[in-house]
Amino acid sequence: MNKILFTIATTISLSLIGCTTPIKANNTAQSSSFKNNNFQTIDDTSQTTTESTLEPFYENGKSGYRNKVNGKIVISANYDSAHPFSEGLASVAKNGKYGFIDKQGKIIIPLQYDKAGRFSEGLAPVEKGDKYGFVNKQGKITIPFQYDFAHSFSEGFSVVLTNGKSGFINKQGKVIVPLQYDWAGNFSEGLAWVNKSSKLGFIDKQGKVAIPLTYDYVSDFSEGLASVQKGDKFGFINKQGEMVIPLQYDWAYPFQKSLAKVEKNTRWGFINKRGKAIIPLQYGNVSDFDKDVVLVRKNGKYFYLNRQGKCVKDCD
Repeated sequence: MNKILFTIATTISLSLIGCTTPIKANNTAQSSSFKNNNFQTIDDTSQTTTESTLEPFYENGKSGYRNKVNGKIVISANYDSAHPFSEGLASVAKNGKYGFIDKQGKIIIPLQYDKAGRFSEGLAPVEKGDKYGFVNKQGKITIPFQYDFAHSFSEGFSVVLTNGKSGFINKQGKVIVPLQYDWAGNFSEGLAWVNKSSKLGFIDKQGKVAIPLTYDYVSDFSEGLASVQKGDKFGFINKQGEMVIPLQYDWAYPFQKSLAKVEKNTRWGFINKRGKAIIPLQYGNVSDFDKDVVLVRKNGKYFYLNRQGKCVKDCD
């Protein structure tokens, strides 16, 4: 298997698993990069749902939907862009305007918005005239167009941005956490990362700082732990802010099914929640797990391992 195939497999695995990349504190372009991304209009594609058997496809410059199992076209490629289904609806665009369709291809919310994110918890962020608000599944505006940017809801809260500052609102549109941070992430497992003066930490749902803003990188919490960086090393903290896996790695991704992908001295492997290397850090490249199998490269050779580190395919 060549390197191109490895890259393709890695991309597929990333999209299936939805792994959250650690967030860099001084990424001042982050909010604008979200807003101007031409593929996923508001939200990171890593947050898309796997509920639907339909997936977008692209043909002759147009987008539609096909059955991801058998490849059969279900909704013809009539749109300029099409995004994954979430809570039964998907955002599509034509002639620069976005709306939502159902799984039969029926337009449920007219294509009238400048941007449209995914539905989450019954609401979706939409943009009109450079301001963001929220629409429900019946197409009713439930939170007025007033923000410079807005994330889909997570755990009852949405990150919103105005005049370069971020905070959180609830589903009634009430500001729960004042807009005082340089940037912020969605709530995950009861905590959300926030960025102020190029340092990151975590707040709880009352807006109280639960873990001080002392880190250079962080990930969302996953399975009770978050990847963090200080200086040039990564480790893992728990929800009490305790360092449970020391700062020793050159890169570290969040835990998924009790394993985390880590790098040290240009070699990759997977550790468990006690910091033990289950798959030794001896590989030049590793993908994410897909159906409990991971693609790795060693000495120019590509092969597949299971979650115990045993070779299961292309072993010769």
